[in-house]
Order: sequence, then C-alpha cells, then structure tokens
Amino acid sequence: MDRSDIQLILNHLNLSEDCVANIYHHGSWVYGTNKPNSDRDIFIITRSFYQNPLQFWTDFDYFHQHEVYKLLDKYDVCIYSIENFEILLENSYLMAVQCVFLPDEYKIKEDIDFRQIYLDKYYDILGLKRAAFYEMYRDIKLYNPKTNSDDPLHNSMPNEHRQSRRKHVLKNLFHGIRYLDFVDQLIQTKSIYDYKRVTYIFNQMKEILGDPGDQSSMKCVVEFVRAKSDEFKSRLDTLVPTDNITGTFEAQITFDCTQNPEQVIEKLKRACENTKYNLLLIQLDTKQGNKRLQQFMTSSFHCGEYPSIVQQIKEEAHQHFQEFNIIRIKIKSSTSNVCIPQKDIDMKLFWNKGRNYFEFNYHLSLKNDPQGEQIEHYVFSIRTKAVPLWFNYIIKFDWLNTIIIIINIDFALFL
Repeated sequence: MDRSDIQLILNHLNLSEDCVANIYHHGSWVYGTNKPNSDRDIFIITRSFYQNPLQFWTDFDYFHQHEVYKLLDKYDVCIYSIENFEILLENSYLMAVQCVFLPDEYKIKEDIDFRQIYLDKYYDILGLKRAAFYEMYRDIKLYNPKTNSDDPLHNSMPNEHRQSRRKHVLKNLFHGIRYLDFVDQLIQTKSIYDYKRVTYIFNQMKEILGDPGDQSSMKCVVEFVRAKSDEFKSRLDTLVPTDNITGTFEAQITFDCTQNPEQVIEKLKRACENTKYNLLLIQLDTKQGNKRLQQFMTSSFHCGEYPSIVQQIKEEAHQHFQEFNIIRIKIKSSTSNVCIPQKDIDMKLFWNKGRNYFEFNYHLSLKNDPQGEQIEHYVFSIRTKAVPLWFNYIIKFDWLNTIIIIINIDFALFL
C-alpha cells in the first residue's frame, strides 16, 4: 500500500502518530484474492484508555460490535485500544490473531510485539478450534437455500442485487475455509507461515459459481465448501480432539419383560446378584389418563474413554445378559468427566445434537413414606410447574428392603 496514505488516514481519524502503537494491513491483498481496485483492510491499535468496552454477541465472546471507517475510497479501517485488542487475542478472535503473524511488509507500524504476547499469554488450541468452527458455522448460515429461482421475492430482486449477494456469500464462505487453514497452521506450528495456502480453493469456488452465476451454481459452491470444511474439521479433530470423553460412565440396559414379567424379574434378580449390575424398575407416566408403563433395566458403572467404551459396554451387556431380550443400552457420562463440553457453543459446534441431551434427576427416598403419599404429592407439584417432554419414575430396589425413587425429567436440551 501507499505508505504516504497513513498520515492522511490518521488525520481523518484525528489520531496523532504518537498515540498509535501498531498498524496492520490485512485482508485480500495479503491472501492473494484481491483485484486491482480491492479495498485495503487496516487495523489500528491505539494507546488510548478511553475506548468503550467490547460488546460481544450473546452466544459467546467472539463476534462483537465495531465501527469500520471507510476512508479515501480504498481503506476499511478498524480501531482498537491496546486493552481491547488483547481481549480479542485472548478470545482467539481470528481476524486479530492473523494480524500478529503478518509478514513484516504488512506491519505498517509495530511498537508492541503482540505476536510474543499472544504466544506467551493467550495461545489456546481449543479456543482456536472453537473460533474456526464458529467462523465456518456463521458463514454457512449466510447461505439461504430457501431463496431459489421459484421464490417471488427472489425474482423481484434486481439482478445486480442478486449478484452482489452471491459475491458476498462466496467471499464469506472462503473466509471460513481460510480460517480453518490458519488454525491448522497455528496448532501445528504456532504460526501462520502461508497466508495464500488455500487461495486455490477460492479460485475453484469462483469457477463453480461461474460469471455471473445463479442460484443453482451457488448451491454447488456451498456443497463444495461443506466438503472442504469437513476435510479441515476432520484434521482439526485429530489435532485437538473434542469428542473423546474420559472418566466414569453409567450404562442402563432396558429389557423386554412383556412376556411372563414375574419370571423375568426373578431371573434378572439372580443374574444381578453379586455383580456390578443393579436392577431398576421404571414407571413411565405417559400423561394419557392414569395409564402407566413399566420397564425393567439394570444400571452399572464403567471407566474408560468415549467413544471406544461404547463397544466395550455393548459386548459386556450381551455376554452377561445373553438369555434376555435387550431393548436398549443407554450410556450416560458423568458431568465431572474430562472433555465434557463446558459451553453451549461447544455443544453446537463439536457434538452431534441428535445423540446428546441433558437430564434433570431428583433422587427421593421412600424409606419414611411406605405408602408413597409424599412422592405422589411431589410428582403432582412438578407436573403442574414444569413442562417436560418426558416424565418417568425409576424405582430402585436395594437388598435391605428399602426403596429409592428417582424422578427423571428429560427436558431434551438439544443444542
């Protein structure tokens, strides 16, 4: 860029050179995706202590409100105080992180070595993976498959607007791919050594879209990007596993006791004696009048790592209970296990929402309530105050002739 423009930019922003610590030139001119008339993206880091606190989006502290100054018909300028810029680095905000690893030619001014500060204080491989997955998640959402050539609203748009929209989506989809690549480099080398490593993918995307392109070719671009995204995510999953849970797991095995239930129960009791398997009775309230269903299951605890422990539990169950008809094996992880997602955003980005949910369990002893009057009152109270998707009782027998009832309320918190 023309270095003589820097003073003009500072004058427009009423900034003196003394109050500016760092100036970074990033964006398409660095990635090799620019055109001769492309705007240039500038980050200015100031020594000011008066910049307002960052206002982050509600899902987690990453994307935030910020002002972009469009100057001299060719510069898009963002200004951050030193304190706010460090917050962005701490949060693995990739637009900020990429700046500190820029080649020297794109560091217009660098009084503070944020690269070393980042590596010493804020480098976080899980945070980097979370950021890259979220960038890709956000960029994919920009594509709206409901907008098609048969949509009257779509047809009413000026052709120039549709083309502009497609270019915007194309650009952001590539941003997602590029950030996945940056994080791959950062995790493996603690650096971004090649800003143009995936530029060829952008060229492939443009070829698939065509000029000017249409909704059909845009759909092909999105499918191509999803495939490339899956490749990068798979590589990052290998580098930073986020779905391997280590610790204690409870296995609940449900049996078919519809035929000769009394005989099956007695047989199950004998099969569970002097083993790690505890026999449970489930009373299911179907909310259909007074109709209740009963199921019989066992509970056992196992130590290991998910997902490999799944096959281990399955084999043990079928071997020990080979004389019984097993309906289902449910595996529950302890919340204290290692690598349990700590944030809602991790559930959204790293986990299959179709196989994970939370349960709220209430354990009540009926030792002093042999007639069950207290439990009936408690169940009625919960039913009138909550709106669960499923409600059941687990009646657990111990061998001291006491009964414990566990009320399970599955709110099915799919994230």
